[in-house]
Amino acid sequence: MKKFLALFMTFIMVFCFSVSAVAAEPEKVNGELSLVSEETVVSESVSEQAEPRASVGDVIAGGSTTIYNGNGILRITLPSGNFWADIVAQIDYTSQNGIVSCSVLTPDGTTISLGNIVGSGSRTNAYEVFYASAGTYSFYFSSTITSPYDVSAFIYD
Repeated sequence: MKKFLALFMTFIMVFCFSVSAVAAEPEKVNGELSLVSEETVVSESVSEQAEPRASVGDVIAGGSTTIYNGNGILRITLPSGNFWADIVAQIDYTSQNGIVSCSVLTPDGTTISLGNIVGSGSRTNAYEVFYASAGTYSFYFSSTITSPYDVSAFIYD
């Protein structure tokens, strides 16, 4: 349902924001009238910074912590179940470069590998689940990084 709504909203936005002028209209430029071309197109652009969060939806649960000695756990609680949820983990800050492996244990006992991430600001790809049960999600971070590093995890609608 979420995918259908996303496609439908994309269609509506493209239809509404991509408008071609039908006839030439006068426009003032530096105090003088000029004609706007019949092929003038108005479109909306999306910044690259907004794209990662916009691509997965609204945050419905999230948290952050600092990992010491390379390995640690971040627990976040999803207050109510949600269909077609996306799960993401990220490194907020690290002073060392190194691979961080991340997996998550769901409330129903399923372990999901989110993959590897490297460097401050990097994140895993969104892992979509059909139904995210309410409860505690335990994100396991593992790395050879010896200095403390900050991580966060999110569940999106």
